[in-house]
Amino acid sequence: MEDFPRRRQDLSAVWVQAGAGLSLRDPRTQHRYTLTQRAGRFLLFLDGTSDPAEFEALSADKRYRLLLQFQKMGWLEGPDPVVSTPGLRLRMIPCGETLRRGCRCPLLLLYNALLRLWPLALLACLIACSAPGALRLPFHQTPVQNLLCLFLCQIPAIAMHELAHAAAANASGLPVDAFGIGINLGVPCLCTVIQLVPFAPLQIQRSVYKAGPLSNLCIGCIALTLCLRVRWLCSEILFWAAVVNLLLAVINLLPFVMLDGCKILKTFPALRRAMSGSRAPSAGPLESSVSCGYRFLQQVGFPVFLAYQAICLIQTVVELIL
Repeated sequence: MEDFPRRRQDLSAVWVQAGAGLSLRDPRTQHRYTLTQRAGRFLLFLDGTSDPAEFEALSADKRYRLLLQFQKMGWLEGPDPVVSTPGLRLRMIPCGETLRRGCRCPLLLLYNALLRLWPLALLACLIACSAPGALRLPFHQTPVQNLLCLFLCQIPAIAMHELAHAAAANASGLPVDAFGIGINLGVPCLCTVIQLVPFAPLQIQRSVYKAGPLSNLCIGCIALTLCLRVRWLCSEILFWAAVVNLLLAVINLLPFVMLDGCKILKTFPALRRAMSGSRAPSAGPLESSVSCGYRFLQQVGFPVFLAYQAICLIQTVVELIL
């Protein structure tokens, strides 16, 4: 079971009478609210220490609706200002009230445009790449130029990736809590914090997780198409914008822990059971094979992928020095 968010500790709650409900006072708004017995017990449970087994009988949809109501009322705590773990340090920037309460905002336009553009962008890119001589670019870069263009294109690509996650959550009515900026394994990184995603319906989870890779795929295809077909726009920056965005899309779709690909696969119930290692009584050989294959990817494929990335980085540095 996912970790539940915590309620604010400054809320004053008193049971009105047996079976009548919970009287809640919010010191920030100076208002009083009356919750039903089930909603009141669930809110009091969100203290970070209670046993979640008490609410296993509560349906996932009911839990999600209650958490969404609490979040929009401002009764849940936000993420910690600083997240620090081995190899990772992030500083959280809280979102405005519009995003924190799940209200619709201009990000909805970005999400709708993304859903409509990415198939067209992919088709245009495939047509542009299939033209004779299309991949002969009229420029040659030195290692210094490669690193500079890579740095200039990486941050906007990651920012757009995280903004797309926020736009998808906003389109689904999910509150966006904060944006994080920091260092992960020595590499600058950004993140979007949406506390209620693990409790949302699977279809909403899938739309939020896939929005980031789709945004990079869309931008990468548009940039590559312009670079190949509009010669006066062909430049190193545009080419590297295409490369970085397409790589970011492909890498994030890999089925490794902490990547969007793994989270997307977990939104399918059968794959979720296979990836967690727990099998239903009716699990067949296909589900068992998927489970074994996924464990092999995590234990062998992920270290090999990291080693390949390290070798590529070392090779680039050596080329720069020599």
